[in-house]
Amino acid sequence: MADAQMSQPEQEDAQALVPNTTREPQTRQLAAEDPSKEESSPNRQYGRCKLPILFGVLVSAAVGAAVLSWGPRRQLFGADDSSLQVKQGREQATNRSVPGDAERKATNRSVPGDAEHKATNRSVPGDAEHKATNRSVPGDAEHKVRCLDEDKLNKFNSLVEMGFAGWKFHWMDDYVFKPRKTVFANGVPATSYWGLRYPGEGEISLTLRGHGIVQLNFGNSWFQPEARVTVRLNNEVRSVAMPNELSKIASIDFNDGDELTITEGPAGVIVINHINFICGILKTPLPELALADEAATGHRFCQPSAKIPKAGLEPRAFTMPPAWLEACFNEVGHPNTAPDFGRRNWCWAWMKYDGCYDLDRVHGHWSWFRAQMYAAEKGHAPDPREFPFQPLLKSGMCELPELGATTSPSSAELLEATEWVNKNFALFVLNLPKDVERWNRISKLLTEMNFEFERVPGIDLTVPGALRNARERGLVPMDFNYDEASRVAQKHMGGILGTVGTAAAHFGAMQHASFNRGDKPHVMILEDDVQLAPDFAVKVRKLMTEELPCDWVAVALKSRCPYGECISPHLTRVRPDGNEPEWRCFHGSNYGFYTMIYRGNTLDQMRELLRQRVWQEEHPRCLDIDVGLAALSEEVPFYAVPAVQQPGFLREGHEGSARWINNFATLPPQAGAQSSTPKPEAEERF
Repeated sequence: MADAQMSQPEQEDAQALVPNTTREPQTRQLAAEDPSKEESSPNRQYGRCKLPILFGVLVSAAVGAAVLSWGPRRQLFGADDSSLQVKQGREQATNRSVPGDAERKATNRSVPGDAEHKATNRSVPGDAEHKATNRSVPGDAEHKVRCLDEDKLNKFNSLVEMGFAGWKFHWMDDYVFKPRKTVFANGVPATSYWGLRYPGEGEISLTLRGHGIVQLNFGNSWFQPEARVTVRLNNEVRSVAMPNELSKIASIDFNDGDELTITEGPAGVIVINHINFICGILKTPLPELALADEAATGHRFCQPSAKIPKAGLEPRAFTMPPAWLEACFNEVGHPNTAPDFGRRNWCWAWMKYDGCYDLDRVHGHWSWFRAQMYAAEKGHAPDPREFPFQPLLKSGMCELPELGATTSPSSAELLEATEWVNKNFALFVLNLPKDVERWNRISKLLTEMNFEFERVPGIDLTVPGALRNARERGLVPMDFNYDEASRVAQKHMGGILGTVGTAAAHFGAMQHASFNRGDKPHVMILEDDVQLAPDFAVKVRKLMTEELPCDWVAVALKSRCPYGECISPHLTRVRPDGNEPEWRCFHGSNYGFYTMIYRGNTLDQMRELLRQRVWQEEHPRCLDIDVGLAALSEEVPFYAVPAVQQPGFLREGHEGSARWINNFATLPPQAGAQSSTPKPEAEERF
């Protein structure tokens, strides 16, 4: 809240918290518990507790009689909670308001734009799905009792109540619990917690029980540019709230005994809106979770009779005759830019380069048989009629262009399918803020097709400060060393700025979708350059209800250079390419996040597994998020529509790849000056 928005007395209160280096000492009355007490210096430690208390260890029998030395002596807890009464009376007596307070009183709302939350008894955007206490995954009821009690943790009525619930406050002063709202928490829901330490930096902690994912909706209600509120797990930074960021989601996997801490400083105000747990999720394999989820929904989004492919297999490599094995590994001529990391199958490399990567001639639309024939004619691979490599097992089932032909559904069938998609999928479109033309095109298309959708801003790391902001939003780990990843990448793959931005953007879209899908069971994320087929909705419904196995967690509606096995006319089961080393994330196949479908109830766990796989400085090939998910495909049931099917579900646009373009750019210093990182010669696609 800017000073111009405050009345004069409120400005005095707010300025009292500004460090002494930024202003001259002045006499002011801060929001003290005793109105008669006036503080003459902003450096005075007014009302500090002489006995620091951790509320989580209070004994109920001693609460009523607890007397603390806190400024003027007063009774803090018990029936006569005078400190809270004084606070409430003071706030009523001040008769101060900020712009917009009138309508907040009338509607009993504290956050602008929250009208839709009133009917659902919610105060924080995106929290509809969190109302169920201790939400657990299907079939995991035995883990529910092991997590903390959400009902108690989400009651912020008094310091005593929060202490008994498990919150631990590592300081005590006049500002620890809901100080004057018009000064310190403008726009924060009255049902939330807010507080700060003055002077100093306050910390609140919570010892977690059980295992799973904790989802914390927190914020920072202070306006100064340097104000921060930081969430950590076991001292590792997981998310940061910026000035006046009142509602932010931190989704963190945890184990029993982990310590969650929320700290303010410099100059922040801690806001806690809501906390909930997804219990038992880390110990239950994703295929089991998916099957339980389908059973709970009556198998409405899969084909129950579809055979579920085996999971947990070793990555498959080609079994080759000795003569060809020797020839392929000792090939003298190598594709341009393809790195030589020792004992590489150059026949397979040539086959991908000529038969899949070539943008002008192929771009992933040839079958592997045709690609191998082309390489064989040039002397780079064996004749597929004698020895086929078979990147796709059972390729005759799905690797046929005609399987992607456009159908001609009736108007009624198309309308019914579109309504089915809108009812069951939350659609989100990734779009860079600068790509206005792309947004205009895709939004017009989706509107004409009667889809409900929402824009999610992409991440352009060529913008100064964008990487820092992505870290603070939790989309890129705080400890990810971009400079080191870039240094390693220069050896074999060139620039990574666009690749890192694309990965961060998709993680951001997944995070946003997880908390904003409402009551829709599944999520669909589209990149802004796709052109959906006219019968897209009909194809999606048929794919999911007639072909898709019930263990699915993720589905790519177009995948180039597929590796795995055909399991139905329109689907492959994605597998890691065992011909490529694991340290390179089995890189070289299963490309494309053009339009992704995710199971809603497994999205958080999948995202956490993917996060751990992608953000590795020493293995920058894993930064390609599509490659990272394919590398996890023995843990994550991942299916895809092969790009050889034309036109299929969608086509790529002609605007060019923003990721590719940004890979030739340099990372600007976070202060805004341009860096001098060498420009890569070309991006290596192996």
